Amino acid sequence: MSRPSRVHVVSELYYPEGSSTGRILTRLAEGLAEDREVHALCCRPTYESRGEAVPTTEVHKGVHIRRVASTTFDKNRLVGRAFNALSATASMFLGGLKTFRRGDVVLTVTNPPTMPFVVSAAARLKG
Repeated sequence: MSRPSRVHVVSELYYPEGSSTGRILTRLAEGLAEDREVHALCCRPTYESRGEAVPTTEVHKGVHIRRVASTTFDKNRLVGRAFNALSATASMFLGGLKTFRRGDVVLTVTNPPTMPFVVSAAARLKG
């Protein structure tokens, strides 16, 4: 069986984010990048690394990272958390439409809970 042309890891949290989700997905992507092309689609830091200046695109340890814009309201307030989830989800959908290609493999997580649905929709639209 042949390997996919590209693998995409899609998560709100990714390097340099230090949360468990960010760390796990960063390590997973870096491991996959040892023998295939890997792209990470994520948001700018919103938790532990909130406010840290990071480039919109970069290559880190073999992974091509693309960070999309999203709101960074206080996650401890329900309204702020809801806006953050909606903006992250919408940005990931649009980012997926720009980035995914037919034959790519896409891996996503359930944070925010709507993420798998919109990432799946973007992947299906792109084949």
